[in-house]
This record gives sequence, C-alpha cells and structure tokens, in this order.
Amino acid sequence: AFLQPHAGAIKRLLRADIAVRRALLGSTLCWLVAATVQPAVNARGKLQWLEDNRWTSLLVMVISAGIAAGSVLAGWFSRHSFQPWVPRLGAWGMVACLAMLAIPAGEKQHLLGYWGSIVALTLLGGFTGLFAVPLNVFLQSRPPAGLKGRTVATQNLLNWVGIFISTGIYWAANSLLGLLHWPNNGLFALTALL
Repeated sequence: AFLQPHAGAIKRLLRADIAVRRALLGSTLCWLVAATVQPAVNARGKLQWLEDNRWTSLLVMVISAGIAAGSVLAGWFSRHSFQPWVPRLGAWGMVACLAMLAIPAGEKQHLLGYWGSIVALTLLGGFTGLFAVPLNVFLQSRPPAGLKGRTVATQNLLNWVGIFISTGIYWAANSLLGLLHWPNNGLFALTALL
C-alpha cells in the first residue's frame, strides 16, 4: 500500500512525458551494451589474442579513461543547459566504434589489431561519456520536484534490468559465434546493432 502511490506517480509521468521515457530507455540500453562489451573485450584479449592479464586489463582500462574524458567534454559542450546533439553524437560515435571493433581480418581475425583497438576502445569510452552524462542530467532535472528521486530510482532499477539481460545476450551470442566458428568480433557487431 505504501509503494502504490509512488509507483502510480512514476507511471503517470512516463505516460505523459515521452522524453523521459526515451531517456530511461537510452540509459538502460547504454548499461546493457556496456555490460555486454566488457566481457567481449576480456574475451578478445584473453581468448582471441592470447594476451596476459596485464595487456587485457589495459583494453578495459582505456574504456574507463575514455568515459572520464567524454564526461568532461559532455559538461563542457552542454554548459548550463541540455543540448540534445551531445547524446546523439555520443550514441552514433558508440555505434561507429563498435562497428570498427567488429571488422574481422588478418591473422588474429581483427582489422584494427591490439593497438588500433586501444584507440577504438578509448574513443568508445569517450562517446559513452558524451551519451550517458547528458541523459543522467536530463533525468535528474526534467521531472517535477516531487518525482526527481523516484525517476532516478526507476532509472537505476531499469539499468540493472539491462545489465541482467546482457548476461543472456552475451551467452547466446557467444554460443552462436562458437557454433558458426566466427571470431568474437561478432559480439561488437551485435552491440552496435543494439
């Protein structure tokens, strides 16, 4: 009984405000893709390229460095107001980077190789920061005062649902790639499609 009025208020907000619905969906999809990309990066380093822990960890670390830089840029581009082109640039940049990471070629079945992947993963992180930061700011500022906290709580719940779903997507995609004898680059193509 205590939760019902709160849930009803969020449902009414989501029915009435398409921009908030889209931002919540975008945030959830971003976390779903991120949770699919990280094990794909680890698999690329350890299984596809046979790198040790140090060099595989560097692949993951540069994504984080890129996110930090992209977050700063998102704040700088947005200044004091939400700029819709910033998350759009971030989304299309993520798609482009994921598509580049998916291209197979050469001895280790990847066009960019290790060092090219470092650059692409850093850019992927940067575009992720450009995408995620404005969405978070929008979801904290757009709802009415009494629903801001509940909207953020709904966002967090949906983000975890996306992360949970990503485990099934990763498992199914990885199994399919194994059956087809394709390199794990295909996981990046799938995330680009998502």
